[in-house]
Amino acid sequence: MRLTEVLYNPDGFFEEAKEKGIGFAIPFLIVLISGILGGITTYIIVKSILTVGIEKIPGEQNKALIQFLSAGTIPAVIIMNLIGWILLSAVIYLISRFFSKEGNFSLMLKFMGFSYIPSIIFFPFNLYVSLSLSDLIKSIGFEELAKTELWAASKITSLAVLAWQFTFWVFAVKNVRNITLGKAVISASVPALALLIFTLISYRF
Repeated sequence: MRLTEVLYNPDGFFEEAKEKGIGFAIPFLIVLISGILGGITTYIIVKSILTVGIEKIPGEQNKALIQFLSAGTIPAVIIMNLIGWILLSAVIYLISRFFSKEGNFSLMLKFMGFSYIPSIIFFPFNLYVSLSLSDLIKSIGFEELAKTELWAASKITSLAVLAWQFTFWVFAVKNVRNITLGKAVISASVPALALLIFTLISYRF
């Protein structure tokens, strides 16, 4: 079982992983790395917003406050990523229960961990966008950010990542529950639609 197979044949990868068994180490590491990388890009944006937002505070106090508030960004994103992994797995697991009671939550959690791979692959682009957005925030302010093409590009990227993750969710639940592709799509569509709506709403803040 090759790990790279999950990128181009997630259905076959999960089917083989179900037969041979798989531990928590790799899925957990994927989610953890995704959280760390997401924390880095978030930190860049948060620090820029704080820098602009509290610039009226005297020099030394200004720097101290920015460092204090932004320091917790990365660990916060990591924790949120881990919680999100568990919640997302639980939601799809419970929805799919209407179609089949086969499979267990532990396997679902393991398979769902692989769905964080797209965010890792897109990290170089997201880092570039975050650095560029940071410069824009400092020059035009946070309020005008939604009017820029770069902001639109960041949201399009988010949608691309979501679409790719959706395919992982579908084949994960398909193999865990041993259900048809159609039923798997339905099971994964509920959280996908919720995240899609959130992304579209956040496009305009």
